[in-house]
Amino acid sequence: MPDHSITLKKGRRAADQEDKVHNRWHPDLKPIVEISPGDEIRLECIGYDDYQLKDTDSVEDVKKLDLSRVHPITGPIAVRGAQPGDFLVAEILNIEPLSGVGYSAIIPEIGGLLKDIYPEPFKSAWHMKNGNKFAVSRHIPGVTVPAMPHPGVIGTAPSAALLKEWHRRESPLYDEGKAYGPSPETALPSKAEIAKESARTVPARENWGNVDIKDLTLGSKLFIPVLVKGGHLSVGDLHFAQGDGEVTWNAIEMDGKITLRIGLWKGGHAKYQSTWPIYQPGWIRPQFSRVLTFAGLCVENGKQYYLDATVATRQALINTISFIRKLGYTGPQAYTILSVCGMQMKIFGIVDVPNAGVGVDLPLDIFDKSRLAKVEDLLSHIR
Repeated sequence: MPDHSITLKKGRRAADQEDKVHNRWHPDLKPIVEISPGDEIRLECIGYDDYQLKDTDSVEDVKKLDLSRVHPITGPIAVRGAQPGDFLVAEILNIEPLSGVGYSAIIPEIGGLLKDIYPEPFKSAWHMKNGNKFAVSRHIPGVTVPAMPHPGVIGTAPSAALLKEWHRRESPLYDEGKAYGPSPETALPSKAEIAKESARTVPARENWGNVDIKDLTLGSKLFIPVLVKGGHLSVGDLHFAQGDGEVTWNAIEMDGKITLRIGLWKGGHAKYQSTWPIYQPGWIRPQFSRVLTFAGLCVENGKQYYLDATVATRQALINTISFIRKLGYTGPQAYTILSVCGMQMKIFGIVDVPNAGVGVDLPLDIFDKSRLAKVEDLLSHIR
């Protein structure tokens, strides 16, 4: 049993549990518990959507999704002896679903890397099966996704100076929709003077935050800078599974509980003077026996880009989706599959001017026999 446990009311929105949950970063948030280095703690977490999405076939909830309410995170947790210049070491011991239902959506306001191609709302509800080892969805039939549970959001509280710096560098992008302002009307904590100064959990920053790294599974160790006394660690946005890059902006998102062992590396951050956190990946990595890799280069609509890995990634995704559609899926279904299925991306070229190159590994083992037969048919013309 863990040394500490934080429980929530399943199905209740974050605003009703403000004593244990927040959705903004700020140095003045009061910790909900204080622990010692070496302690284990289990935290229950609300899904990223704050229980706005429902297990239905309608996309009305996606259309009405209030994005300023994402991500409810549980904490902060104070660690005795933690001081600026240290690393908090968070070891992930276990992650389990709470309700057993997860969601992935293509959200019109965000839509991910291909939002211009797939601008309409789409939702898939996923049900965890076989002891939470796999997830299936009636909205994407014929696909079984193996569990790769990990936290989407984990981080420490920023210092007052760092919070000010975030707003300085991001605020010019607010009006263009390329960054997100505090949105104090839905901020938690709701205390006015904190809400108006706070920072959204998107994106990842020096304290980490919304990192969405699928390899932060069981056994991972995260080395996160301590920026205020006590560190003030918070966690949420748990994922059942995800592909590299979370390309639609959604994994299989779930409510759940995560167990961590919290250590303290005194002076580690100051010693190595690293701007960003460090991590050791976990040991849960599904072994797919059959994979097809689709390449992309940084040429789009006849325009040549210079070593642009983002454009190359778009092209690799478009090529992969084109193949998946030949298996009988729609574009939104195929796009979602890539965002949740454990897909891996890799930069295979970043020096040969002018073209960066990116590969997308599509695991074929996620498909049922009828889809695999179509794959074999598509490849049968090879001589």
